[in-house]
Amino acid sequence: SGLDDIGDRRDEVAMEAINALNKLSTRVDNEQLSSILSSVLLKLRPCFEKESGALRAVSFSLFGELGSRIGGSCDAFREQLLVNIVSILLHLNDEEEEVKQMCARCLTLVGGLLNTDAAASLIERELKPDEKCRDYLQFLREFCMILAFSFPDRINYYALNCNNYFKSTSSRIRANAAHMTGFLLGELTAELRSTVSKELIFAGLMLLLKDHDVDVRVSTARAISCLHNYA
Repeated sequence: SGLDDIGDRRDEVAMEAINALNKLSTRVDNEQLSSILSSVLLKLRPCFEKESGALRAVSFSLFGELGSRIGGSCDAFREQLLVNIVSILLHLNDEEEEVKQMCARCLTLVGGLLNTDAAASLIERELKPDEKCRDYLQFLREFCMILAFSFPDRINYYALNCNNYFKSTSSRIRANAAHMTGFLLGELTAELRSTVSKELIFAGLMLLLKDHDVDVRVSTARAISCLHNYA
């Protein structure tokens, strides 16, 4: 697989492989797609965080195409959607315009697979295929509240996932991750707050307050202001 080429330092082989898979996904039948789905999804996930904006964009595009074709009949895809939703939401406000557009398109294609009417309604209202999100922070705030109360058993996983993005080389993604943490954890009940790895997450936010990028520091301060219930 081109996605496994360890000599592909500039991700050119990965780019060709995903472009080929994108074309293939529109031409083969659903049974054939299902047979390779698990393998493709596992190899696709690291591509969401590659330095190449073009590779990130085409990777989110492929994820959306696969979901629109066979996601509704495949539990493995829905599980990968729940695993990757943080990445999709953070890159919805990527530094690259094409990535923003592909993440918006991806959500319009697969959002219904979350099986929550509130998420489907929000996506339909706020996102248009191939257009970037018009009010990212408002969308993120509403989506995080839906995630928290639709998937309470995954809240800590999502918060720790955001925490990993505090180390991203992209200042935009670090800022997005700070905002998402605040929105995700800010409105929880006392019972749900008790499920969160507070020490680890708060330690990460404290480090972000010292970030060299002023936008990251401001975003982190705003996120912390959402967390007054943890005092």
